[in-house]
This record gives sequence, structure tokens and C-alpha cells, in this order.
Amino acid sequence: MKINNFVWTALESKPINEKRLLVLCAFDRLGEQQPDYATLREKFPNAEIVIFSTSGHFISSKIHDNEPVVSALELETSSFEVKNYTNADYETNLAMGNAIGNDVRNSVKGVCIISDGGMVNGTRLIHGINSKINCEVPIFGGMAGDSTRFKKTLVGLNSDPKSGEVVAITFYGDSLEIKSNCDSGWNSLGLEFKITSSVENKLFELNHKNAYDVLYEFLAPDNQEDFAKTTLYYPFLLVEDGIGNVIRTPILVDHENKSLTYAGDMPEGAIVKLMKSGTMQLLDSTVDVAKYCVSENQKPSFIFATSCVGRRVVLDDMANEEFTELQSVFGTESHYFGFYSYGEFSRTGVEENCKLHNQTLAVAVITED
Repeated sequence: MKINNFVWTALESKPINEKRLLVLCAFDRLGEQQPDYATLREKFPNAEIVIFSTSGHFISSKIHDNEPVVSALELETSSFEVKNYTNADYETNLAMGNAIGNDVRNSVKGVCIISDGGMVNGTRLIHGINSKINCEVPIFGGMAGDSTRFKKTLVGLNSDPKSGEVVAITFYGDSLEIKSNCDSGWNSLGLEFKITSSVENKLFELNHKNAYDVLYEFLAPDNQEDFAKTTLYYPFLLVEDGIGNVIRTPILVDHENKSLTYAGDMPEGAIVKLMKSGTMQLLDSTVDVAKYCVSENQKPSFIFATSCVGRRVVLDDMANEEFTELQSVFGTESHYFGFYSYGEFSRTGVEENCKLHNQTLAVAVITED
């Protein structure tokens, strides 16, 4: 396995012609520099090119916002397949997930999902995929971001990126090992609410009161524009019988209609608990998830990390420490690529299905013998 990471201005001038090349390009939708698909195609004429917007992206241990980053991954003895799916082509996101799962061959070693972060219900998407794929197969990745603007996210495969797209990257090969897991580092504030009105991932009422008003009164933001960002400091732990616990934060806030849209389902009757965290708790969770994923032989690997935009907001000036901690576990010879997302796809153990998470750090380690 060969990996080359670049910032946009450092892309090599001559084409890289290797076949079986997977190119990942992460960018800020309103950054000072924007990726140009034609330029990427010129540099990587034989590659499968995946482009997506983020809430920040990183290679090595440095976070970038205004400049896109590119990672070119060449598998030497293994293979991969890439396909995109358009939200408008499916009646539901569950149906889209079913389609993704149906396209995966039995010999799959892992599936990476890069999804639109605003138009797609990540819960339904992952439920559909899970219904077709054995839980022992790691599914990882995340939902595209838009900084803390929460306006529009973009994803593209071998084209300029656009809204409503989902890209699935499937990995195959006996020499390939993929390990994945996630952790959060959040604790309950002790406040519980029951969801009394919702439709899929749109939340309307908590304890029979308008959910927007309940959160707005508790969080007391300076203004409406600050409300969505403030919710990142106080996410919900969603407690649902038979499914387990996941953290949820809003990805869209409708101030006029006073409704909240989340990356995944907020089912009626479920309990939500308001959460909080601190810098050291979040960094400790980073070390925990890295130690779970480290290989016994600790060969240099491709480390794909997806961290929630809410973690970046809380960590603030110490956000880089997340990736410094990853390097302390996986070593400096491994290659690192990742992004801040609106939702993270990961399982939390080899016998559990993948779930959509918020406010977590999800790590996938890809190693080729």
C-alpha cells in the first residue's frame, strides 16, 4: 500500500498514472481555495476521485480549512470499488441503503461511506446497509460538513461535487485488514426529556413542549445565529430500547418554524439526555479508540478518522491534539487523513452493527500485508 498526502498548492505538477488509485479530496465549501475536478483528473488520470465538503480536514496532524487536502491511496495486492448514489433516485434513504448493501460482494473486507450531510437521513441510510451486510464487516466514514454554517454540503465521485450524493467505497482482498471503532467522551448533565413529537430526523416536541423553545431557553444563546453552534456544546444522548445509545446534535435549525433537523432519527417515545464534556475527556476518548484499533503487528497503516464538528468546537485551540494523540498510538510512519463531519459512521465492537453517531471520533485503520 502506497499513500501520498498533499495540500492543494503542493499537488505534483506531473500526472500520477498508477492504476487502482483512490483519491480523496476534502474541502471547505466557502474556503479561500476550491478544488477543481478537472485539475484532479489531470493529476490522477486513472483514479477514482471522491470530493466532499467538510467542517475542517486534516492530513498528518494539521487541520486545514481554507486549503483543500488530497490523499492518494494505491492498493498493491488488494482492490476497491467505488459507486455513487443520488438521493433523488430513491423513495427513501432506507431504500438507498438497501441498494448500497446489495451492490457489495460477499468477499468485502470493509465499506467506507461518504454521505451528503444535510439532505440524507444517516440513520435510515445505515439501517438499509446493515440489513444487507454482516455486522462483522466494518462500515465506516461520515457525513459531509459545512463548517458551522449548516447550510449545504457537497459530495462527488469523478465529477464536481453537489448536494444529495452518497459515495460508497468497498474494499476487497485477503491481504487487507480493516479495524474500526469510535468513542465519544461525553457525560450526562442529568436533564432528561421524552420525545413527544417528531418525524424521522425532525424533532418538534420534548415533554409536549416545542423542542426549539426548550433548548433555546436552556442554552440562552446570544442570538439565533449562535443557537446552532451552542447546541454543539450540549448534545443529546438518544436512549432507545433495543438499539442502544447514540449522541445527536442538530444539523439544520429552522428558526421560522422552530424545528430541529438531526443527522439521524429522533423517534417518538425515546428518551434524550442533555450531555456535556471537556477537553481532557474528549482527548482521553481519542486515545481509547486508537488503542482499540491498533494492529498487533503495528505495521504502518492508512488511518482514516472522522471527528464531529461539535468536538472541534469544544476543543477549540486544542483541536489538533486529537490527531497528535492518534499519532502517539499509531506512530509517525502511518499516514493520516480525515475530516470534521456532520455525522460519523462506525460500529462500537466487532459484534455490533454500524450506527450513525454525533460528537464522536471514529477511526478506521487500513493495513495491507
